[in-house]
Amino acid sequence: MIFLDVIARNPPLSRGQAPATSDPPSRMGQGAHMLVPILISLCLGCSPLIRPGDRSVTVEPKDLAPRTGDVAGWTPDGEAQCAVGDDLFLLIDGGAEVYLEHGFREALFQAYRSDDGKSINLEIYKMVSPEAAHGIYTFKTGNDGSPIDVGQEGRLDSYYLNFRRGNFLVTIIGLDTDIGTLAGIEKIARAVDSRLQIESN
Repeated sequence: MIFLDVIARNPPLSRGQAPATSDPPSRMGQGAHMLVPILISLCLGCSPLIRPGDRSVTVEPKDLAPRTGDVAGWTPDGEAQCAVGDDLFLLIDGGAEVYLEHGFREALFQAYRSDDGKSINLEIYKMVSPEAAHGIYTFKTGNDGSPIDVGQEGRLDSYYLNFRRGNFLVTIIGLDTDIGTLAGIEKIARAVDSRLQIESN
C-alpha cells in the first residue's frame, strides 16, 4: 500500500557576491559563476532531503516483507496488498486520514500463516521522513505495551508490535494471543527490521 505527503526539501543556496570589474570578459565569467549556484539550488529544491548514510528513503515496502523461507514456521498467505496516497482509504476503514496527516507515502499489507494454522498480519508504512515515521509511531503507541529491542523504537502490546526505523513504521498484528503467535510476531518484526537495515545501507 502506498502513501503520500509533503517531502522535506533542501533550502535554496544563497548567491555569492562576485567582485565588481570593468573588464567585459570578467563580467561574463561572473554571470556564469552565479549561474552555477542557481542551477544547484533549483536541483536541490526539488529533491527529498536525504541524510548521509540514510538510504531508507529509496527503499520500497515490497523490498521489506519476508518471503517464503525467510521466517521459520511462517509463510505469506495470499498476495500482498499495496496502496499509495489516498488509496490507503481502500485498505484502512476509518484510520487512513491520520496516516495521511502525518506524512504517509505508501504501504504494503501482507498476511502470514503458520504451519499450525495461526495468522499474523504485517503492515509496512513508508512515510515522507524519519520525523513523520516517529510522529505516527508515537501517535499509535503512546505508552502502551512494553519496549522491545526492534528498530530504532519498538513496543510490544498484548497481540501486536509497532516499531520504526528511518522513514518506516511497521505494525505486526496477531489474531490471537497464543504463545506461538506472539513468537511469530517478534520473528517477523526482526526479519523486516533486518531487511530494512540491509536495504538502507
